[in-house]
Amino acid sequence: MLTGSYNYGLVALSWVVAVLAAYTAIELTRVVAQRKGRAAIAWLIAGSLALGVGIWTMHFVGMLAFRIRVPFSYDWLMIALSMVIAVTMSAFVVWQTSRKVSAPVAIGTSGIALGTGIAAMHYTGMGAIQMAGTISHEPTIVAASIGIGIIGAIAAIAIIHNIVHTNAQGPSSIGFKGVAAMVMGLAICGVHYTGMAAARYAAHPDVALLDAPASDTSLSVVVALAALLILGVTQLTVFFDLRIEAEQRRNREAQRRALHLNELLDYSSNEILVVDLESLGIVNANRRCCENLGYTLAELTYMSIVDIIENAAERSFREHIASLVENDEEHLFTESTRVRADGSVYPVQVNLQFSKLDGAPYLLVFATDITARKSLQQQLDVAQEYESIGRLTSGVVQEISGPAVHIADNLRFLQEAMSEALELIDALSGIHLAASRGQLTPERIEEVGDMLKTVDPCYLADEIPLALNRSLHAVSCISAITRALKDFSHPDSNARELTDINKSVQNTILVASSEWKYLAALETDLDPDLPLVPCKSREIGHALLMLIVNAANAIEERLRANPDAPTRIDISTRNLGETVEIAVSDTGAGIPSNIGRRIFDPGFTTRNDDEVGGQGLTIAQDAIVEGHGGSIDFTSVEGEGTTFTIRLPVEAARRLTPTAANVAA
Repeated sequence: MLTGSYNYGLVALSWVVAVLAAYTAIELTRVVAQRKGRAAIAWLIAGSLALGVGIWTMHFVGMLAFRIRVPFSYDWLMIALSMVIAVTMSAFVVWQTSRKVSAPVAIGTSGIALGTGIAAMHYTGMGAIQMAGTISHEPTIVAASIGIGIIGAIAAIAIIHNIVHTNAQGPSSIGFKGVAAMVMGLAICGVHYTGMAAARYAAHPDVALLDAPASDTSLSVVVALAALLILGVTQLTVFFDLRIEAEQRRNREAQRRALHLNELLDYSSNEILVVDLESLGIVNANRRCCENLGYTLAELTYMSIVDIIENAAERSFREHIASLVENDEEHLFTESTRVRADGSVYPVQVNLQFSKLDGAPYLLVFATDITARKSLQQQLDVAQEYESIGRLTSGVVQEISGPAVHIADNLRFLQEAMSEALELIDALSGIHLAASRGQLTPERIEEVGDMLKTVDPCYLADEIPLALNRSLHAVSCISAITRALKDFSHPDSNARELTDINKSVQNTILVASSEWKYLAALETDLDPDLPLVPCKSREIGHALLMLIVNAANAIEERLRANPDAPTRIDISTRNLGETVEIAVSDTGAGIPSNIGRRIFDPGFTTRNDDEVGGQGLTIAQDAIVEGHGGSIDFTSVEGEGTTFTIRLPVEAARRLTPTAANVAA
């Protein structure tokens, strides 16, 4: 019985080859799982060759690492057969592992195939050894080698299956693959070296033993380096293929998302425009924009943004977007009026954004057709106005009822006085007639004397003129209230008229008297030199009404917390040259700083009864700012009071052509 030894350097080299072959097979299995058709077949063949050549090389180097004192050679046909077994077995493992089948089935069949295949390759390779002696195997150790191969292969393939079918990425996946490769390398080496341990060598009696064990280190190194080169090239191919595939996948996903985004933008309910900032020419537009404007995309690309905005000019438009272009603002929100191809117009709400696409400056314009909203807003404004007037009706009735009661009382007095006076006149006429006929008797004279005691002519002479004057005064009060109410609520035309702002203030104060007179004293300081202002008096009056009602409500709110608080409303007007200023101040509760920016928002209110906020201040702001090109601001000290200041341009018509809104997109 002969004993041999090993070149442990070559043993280590054989394990390195096995590990690298296993790692390459893992990567190739991932590629096969991701491919279809011919590409999958090509990569399956590559994976089979890589893993098969790697396993065979490990076996061959391991065989060369074994040293024995008997000359031996190899049957190269058997060596080739062992390589075919290794490649075939590897093909089955790569194919089975890459399939989307039940994990236990794939892992079990692949592990058994790999373990038995390695054993078959090993013992076929052992059969290729030609020596002057015999080789036998210990059955128990042979079974152990096969078991080691199967168990190790199942463990390694379980890890590989998890990596392939969870598509693990990153550093953690590299660690898993490394562990799987080392486990599979140990399984391959375990089968080989356990199988080598099962071999029993006996030399023929007439064979002379060598002085030193035979070994071919150089051949082992050459074969190992060749295998490593093949595995390295394969690994690089896999690496670059996966990188290219990942990049292609990202590109396809980006194209899909871009196409999806383009479709979403194209069918968006909003208009979307891309404008070249240098020329203000329209570069692109979505379908909704073309449909709303009545132009084709080709027609729009020959137009400027100012061509589709009513009363807009390039200079005013550039001034309007200056802050956006200079990065002072990220967004610019405004409203404007678009002009269709047929000349009709419609209102839009616009969001402007500055962007640099491909390094060039562009303006992104997002617009929403607000025709329906404007119509609804107008209906709400009218409803708010009528609601305000309706709320004031009871107060106006109360204001009228006082003078009406005085008139009724005076008329009843005059009716009674007139009846008595007529009786006295009738009696005096009778005496005069009797005296002219010489029929005057003492009885008639006594009758008239008694009547004079009942009817006091001096009293009537004093009280009748007073009653008449009081009645006339009451009538004038009623007339003033009804005239003010008529001027306040009359639906005037859309045209502006030269308006006496002081008169509008006085009319509004009179109409709203029931709102403030029981809560506060109202003082006015009206500039007598105020010029006439071109405006819609009804809108200005309604805005003033909202401010007076808010002032009264603020005072009422403060009185609930402090009954001794001052109660005063001051209204003043000033001529500032180019503008006329109207200030409404109160000593109410004031506006908290945390809600100051929101008081003009539609529907915003701090009261449960909706008397403050709601649409009131929004309507006032719209009437002043958008309707007349003016401004409305406020200053407030919480707990002390608020002052609202309205400024109206004296030359509003000139200022509003084009409107501030329409220079925007």
